[in-house]
Amino acid sequence: MGCRLLEDALQLLQPKGGPAVAPELAKEVRSSLAELNSQCALEQVAAPLTKERAEERKRAVRTVREMLRLTGVDRVGAAAATAAGGAAGSPAVNREFVSRLMAQLTCDEVVHLHEWELIAKHASSYKW
Repeated sequence: MGCRLLEDALQLLQPKGGPAVAPELAKEVRSSLAELNSQCALEQVAAPLTKERAEERKRAVRTVREMLRLTGVDRVGAAAATAAGGAAGSPAVNREFVSRLMAQLTCDEVVHLHEWELIAKHASSYKW
């Protein structure tokens, strides 16, 4: 619920094709949204593995995968995401977050979470 309201507020502050209404407020809303999304995803991944929660967990893992992908400064998509108001370089994705996440994921989820070869080649680009 909170994330949806913040997303709606962000759309009002940054209309497509138009100038930002309140750039500093939009920046704060983006930061809060990134933090809420990361915490929500962690909570969903930490929930028990049940058939009833399978789709919710898949969505949470996809959210986390995208957040991790956008944190790599060597990624072309990160610059585009930042320009579009994305969460690249989000303070919500840090070592503590990744450590907590890895403790909750299944082996299969970890393997498919990221392009590990890319991380190995550009490890200094990832703050986590």
